[in-house]
Amino acid sequence: MKHVNVMVLLAIIMCTNFISCNSNPNKEPKAFDLSHAKKVNVSIEEMNPKIEPLSFMDDTDESYHNGLKSFEKNGLYGFVDQNNNVVITPQYKYVQEFYNENRAIVTTDGKKYGVINRKGAYVIKPLFDDITSLTLNSDLYRVQKKEEIGIIDSIGAMVVELGKYDDIDRWGYYGFVTVEKKNKLGFIDIKGREIVNPQYDELELPLCSDGFAAVRKGRNWGLIDLSGKVIVPIEHGSATCTGKEKPAQIFPHEGRFDREIVWFEIYNDGTVIAKTIPKKLLKK
Repeated sequence: MKHVNVMVLLAIIMCTNFISCNSNPNKEPKAFDLSHAKKVNVSIEEMNPKIEPLSFMDDTDESYHNGLKSFEKNGLYGFVDQNNNVVITPQYKYVQEFYNENRAIVTTDGKKYGVINRKGAYVIKPLFDDITSLTLNSDLYRVQKKEEIGIIDSIGAMVVELGKYDDIDRWGYYGFVTVEKKNKLGFIDIKGREIVNPQYDELELPLCSDGFAAVRKGRNWGLIDLSGKVIVPIEHGSATCTGKEKPAQIFPHEGRFDREIVWFEIYNDGTVIAKTIPKKLLKK
């Protein structure tokens, strides 16, 4: 019996010394310590990045979308199929193409917008002053009535109630949407659940390194994870996320770290690299 008690005691001590007895690999990360970052010299390419030319969508695109395309007759729009057969007769002042598979945004009077299917039947009645498809999920729509904004699904059910937020971003990144309340920003997921309540002066999506978002309070920047936990203190000069597969970048306020440090790169696996300019190149 005493032997069993000793083993239990040892187990308790082991669990105390480690972060957790649970081997769950998805355990939330600790905050990153920038003061112990590995220093790596900045390359010529990093100091002078190649700028890719911007590409723009052609608003005059006349291609078919999911087998249909719009056409105009006497100032009204309808849809034809790939054999040029009229599928939906001209009756709308504005239409969006059938980008979202079997649905298109339309208005008959230029004031109230709804969503139709490929047969021209409304799946979302024209009750809204504005409707926009959320890019992160074609089954969701950002809608507006007067000054109130919300999110509905593909059959018109409310996902985010009108007026809950002052504004909702029309774009979504990796399953999240930025929301605004009283000039503060947070974000929600595609089910409308509030992940980070509006509290930041600036919040930069897309997320980077599989789960960071850059945030600003006042003049200071830092990083948060997908649960809203601060993982890099909000005390730096700037922060940015350059893509989901790329690290976050933290630029310190002048004088906070050694002079040769230009920026920090933060990786989801816990790696922190300080990108530096060789001391011999620094101006005295």
